[in-house]
Amino acid sequence: MVSSAELEKKMVLEQQTQLQKENDQNQVELHAKLEKLEVLEKECLKLTATQIIAEDKIKHLEEKLFEEEHQHKLLQAKAAQVTFGLLGYHSPEEHSSKRPKSKKHSDLLLKEQSNFRYSQPHFTER
Repeated sequence: MVSSAELEKKMVLEQQTQLQKENDQNQVELHAKLEKLEVLEKECLKLTATQIIAEDKIKHLEEKLFEEEHQHKLLQAKAAQVTFGLLGYHSPEEHSSKRPKSKKHSDLLLKEQSNFRYSQPHFTER
């Protein structure tokens, strides 16, 4: 009887030792997983911050592009005004409010404009 009680006590101690080892191993694994989770959370925060910065830059560039396109349109309109002014063209509103000119006058105007556009400097060789 004494030996069976000692044997049983020995088995209980071995089971406790085994359970303690398993518990320690589980604690080590849990700690490693928690550290990995912490690293992943920090990386997620960094990526979120980087994404916010990138989105802000994109928004800024889109606004800049919109402004540049607007300025380009203004320059095109100004260039068209200057071109029409230099060549003596009138806007469609002005043109429709005046009476139509004769065909002879229109032909003469076109001839003058074409001469103006394509005239070449004349050089004489010595």
